[in-house]
Amino acid sequence: MKKLTLFLCLSLLITNCGGNSEVLITEETSTTSTTKKVQPSTTLPAETTTTTGLQTSCQEDDNSNIDFNNKKNIQVFLNKYGFDAGEADGAIGNKTIEAIKEFQAYAGLSVDGAVGPNTISKMKAWTGCEEKVNDYTRKTVVASTTTTTVANSNIASDSTTTTTTTTTIPVQTMNLNYGYVPSLSLKNNELISIFKGHSDSSQLCGTPFFDDLNSSTLNYFSNGVPNLTTISSGAFTLSSLSSTILNDSNSQFQIQVIGNGDDKYKFYFIEPFSNNFIILKPSEIITENNLTIARFDKKNMKSGAWFYGFTENGSGEVIKASGQREFIVDSNSQMNNSQSNQAEIILITKNSTNLIRGESLSTDDRLSISYITENSYDRRSGTTNEIKVSDKVITLANNSQAKVNELLLIERELMLVTSIDNNSYSVIRGYLDTEPKSYDISTGVKVVESTNEQFLKSKFGYAVFRTEKGFKFQVPLYQELNKNTFNLSGCPNDRYSLEEITTFSWRQKSSSTVVSNSIRNTITPLFDKEFVINTPGNVYLSPDMEGKNPDTGEFVINGPRELNLKVNQATSFDFNNLILGSSDLVFAEIVFKMIPLSGSNKLSSSRTIYFNIENNNLEFKINLLNKTDSKTNTNDTWESEYKYIFESISFYDKISKTTFDNSGKILYSHSSEVGTHDVYYLDQFSFLIDKD
Repeated sequence: MKKLTLFLCLSLLITNCGGNSEVLITEETSTTSTTKKVQPSTTLPAETTTTTGLQTSCQEDDNSNIDFNNKKNIQVFLNKYGFDAGEADGAIGNKTIEAIKEFQAYAGLSVDGAVGPNTISKMKAWTGCEEKVNDYTRKTVVASTTTTTVANSNIASDSTTTTTTTTTIPVQTMNLNYGYVPSLSLKNNELISIFKGHSDSSQLCGTPFFDDLNSSTLNYFSNGVPNLTTISSGAFTLSSLSSTILNDSNSQFQIQVIGNGDDKYKFYFIEPFSNNFIILKPSEIITENNLTIARFDKKNMKSGAWFYGFTENGSGEVIKASGQREFIVDSNSQMNNSQSNQAEIILITKNSTNLIRGESLSTDDRLSISYITENSYDRRSGTTNEIKVSDKVITLANNSQAKVNELLLIERELMLVTSIDNNSYSVIRGYLDTEPKSYDISTGVKVVESTNEQFLKSKFGYAVFRTEKGFKFQVPLYQELNKNTFNLSGCPNDRYSLEEITTFSWRQKSSSTVVSNSIRNTITPLFDKEFVINTPGNVYLSPDMEGKNPDTGEFVINGPRELNLKVNQATSFDFNNLILGSSDLVFAEIVFKMIPLSGSNKLSSSRTIYFNIENNNLEFKINLLNKTDSKTNTNDTWESEYKYIFESISFYDKISKTTFDNSGKILYSHSSEVGTHDVYYLDQFSFLIDKD
């Protein structure tokens, strides 16, 4: 989507775009009263999706004929759509690379800063009306001085001597792209964490689906489109603090957080006729001792009933709203939406031709998928005349069977009604890429009377495809009657079956949950939707690991051993000798067992940390900037009085996950098969963080 700031301010009207002014805040204590200038929290837009409808307010561009092998054209393109590449001089410097990465994240591509075939394909197909898929934080290069201390460590079980490097580091915060995102379940309003792994919504196999997540963690699209503003290395926990809406008037409202004064809180809402949590920016934040008050203006907010769900400040704890959680903007809309939204019709086409069960496809193909729920259409009288595949005018029982701009559904073809003359209906055949066919007299006719958001029963849906070899992929289908086109690039050769389709309505007034429905079949394909991908040489291989160099006998995987890690120091785990698989590595997950140090009264525990992987650099650095006495999920802050013992490392590629544990086992997320590795010394990797 073009970064149309003016359009967002005037049309979406969710935040106040003039939010850079300072606000005077009175900060009171028991002995003094201080006036403090605080910048209001920055607007952080949620990840939202605008679905295909009968009309659009964005003028689409055509970039299909641009030569993106010309570097200057790449820079012109990026600058045009708001991705600042600097001067279009044809030189690909750091600024242009950062702009490319920002575009790739925005478009849901793998973020590597290289303009490869997938990025060029996305640029050529770019209309400027797309919605953001992922956020990206640009990196700023800052000169710094580092001091390195090398300490030798002898290993009793082997005569090989290794070195451990501890580096003094500047204060900085790791930018996490993978981990956990906070949310509330749309089904029961309970706290959940969303697992943020690799996701490319343009590809059918772009979002791997994992069955081994714990019960309080959901896959990426399993609760709608997630808001990616806050990503943590650990699952979120529920805070004992409270938050509620106060002083709700026609022009503004306030939110109060009791128990903590912090101007960094982010406030999550569901807007009318939606089910996605978005963040609204307060016009003013007042912080006092153990109290935060955020004021919001209702001007330019979407009309209808809004729902306040929760707030969080990046600490890993979520404060659920209590008391009054709903407020009205402009009109007291009924907003009733309690009917079942079970998917009844699934339409999958290739090149506007219905997919045949078991059809053979290649990774060069593209599929269009849409769905219709059971209560979104009405039945009409059957066709009165035969309809040929080339007919643009069809005859129905009378002139009241449908209206202009309504959709006809005849078998698996959608037709858009453009005009009516008595019982003759002029139609656009094959709407949403469905396949035009011939129909006999008395063929059943269904009518979708409106595609406006308040009339459709499903605001968001997703599908899960499984393969015979055990891979699973989650596919976002957004609202019903939306054409979703996916390429098959990156999908491994296998037989694919539709296993699940789940739908969510928009939130109705006076409810904290939405109507949801799931259909799942783990034995046979749902709706007979099955296909085979068979492209020569397209076989998935998992990564592998060896412990020693076969020629020298030296260890090829390295990490700290019994290292006493101090604040402002760093240590690293080097897996650069990993045997790469067939799919690009995206991120890694290291799990540590936490053993209390001698004299500590703490209990054993564990900690997980995630690392971005760029350019196959597999050296993972831990920066200790802060110590704490309590549990933390911040990558540069660690709990003291523990010995951290390496337990396992998982490598996530674009297809699956492979885990190497310290007992010599290899676990695969797509298979029950258990492999082995010979890196027997992984459990010797450890570091200590003492209290002092």
